[in-house]
Amino acid sequence: MAKEPEKTKLELAKEAQIELHETMIDERIKFLETMQEFKSIGGSDNVEATVLRIVEHFKPGIPFLFLQTIAPDAMLSKAIKDLKAEGKIEKLGKKGNVIIKLAVAK
Repeated sequence: MAKEPEKTKLELAKEAQIELHETMIDERIKFLETMQEFKSIGGSDNVEATVLRIVEHFKPGIPFLFLQTIAPDAMLSKAIKDLKAEGKIEKLGKKGNVIIKLAVAK
């Protein structure tokens, strides 16, 4: 019986990327289902609390681009502006590479 040729690192990386993408799709579907259920019982999303909890979890900070996947732009921008004004978070970097993180106590 002929042995199958070993996969290259590139082939393995592509397979892993496909698998991770499928996982992300599944998680996004679960998130949307949860949001629909939350809205169906009259829930109101607290974006400010969400952002604060996320930056508390990701201690080194999280790219603003990632945060844009969790809330509408206007709501997200307002939450970040308010949290920054309250001294709870910092916004670092330049356009296209902005990092949101917990504010350092002064």
